[in-house]
Amino acid sequence: MKRTASLLFFLALAQFSFAQLKVENPDKLSFPHEEAVIAYKIARQQVIDELVVKDKPPAEFEITLRLGCKDPVNGDEYFATPETGDIGNLKQGAEICLQEWSLSKFTYGIIRLTERRLIPANRYKVILTESLRRILQVAPVSVADFQKPTGKPRPYASHSPE
Repeated sequence: MKRTASLLFFLALAQFSFAQLKVENPDKLSFPHEEAVIAYKIARQQVIDELVVKDKPPAEFEITLRLGCKDPVNGDEYFATPETGDIGNLKQGAEICLQEWSLSKFTYGIIRLTERRLIPANRYKVILTESLRRILQVAPVSVADFQKPTGKPRPYASHSPE
């Protein structure tokens, strides 16, 4: 009875969340869509619970699951959070690319993508600005002075060309 009630609860969640999971499956690979939606909900909540983000959890977000997919450069499966726009107006995507369905790989991707959303995109500029302000306060030499060409070798110069 308890198991049936839990299953009904998660199926209700799954019906509610289909909009959060977009699937691209050009080869029509078999996979359990409902299981993927339930995995999204549970894994996302586990990250929130683990990191004690009770007061302001990240909003739900759309994830694109690409089946029959691999990185064109190295052939690996991957998860990614592509970002477009400038730092003041970032738009974040979320995608999981799997050659075939794997509940454990999909769930791991959800965990990592949820982690990534703990800092909302609209906070990056604020964090960058504050970080730079603090760095400039404590840096022994101004970063701007350090970057000015003087004709002399820079201390701690990198091996990359200027």
